[in-house]
Amino acid sequence: MTSRFEELEEPNLEFRVHLIDLTSDDRHNMQLNPKHIPNPVVSDRRSGVFHVPLGHSIVYVSNFVALLVCQLTRGTFDQFSQAPRE
Repeated sequence: MTSRFEELEEPNLEFRVHLIDLTSDDRHNMQLNPKHIPNPVVSDRRSGVFHVPLGHSIVYVSNFVALLVCQLTRGTFDQFSQAPRE
């Protein structure tokens, strides 16, 4: 007797993020010459992979105020305003 288990996954997008480094020569040349064009080196060993379900968005917030405004516009402020006060 044999059996097989299959699990369906929701469709998603796979993202691979590769960090890049600059050589010390490029860093030095950039300081001496602002027009120097560096040759970044892709670091595969420090790369990451993540999946995002279709229909979802990736949002990057560079500061706390923008994050707070985003959270307040989603209606999460109601949770805080109804909390009991001491």
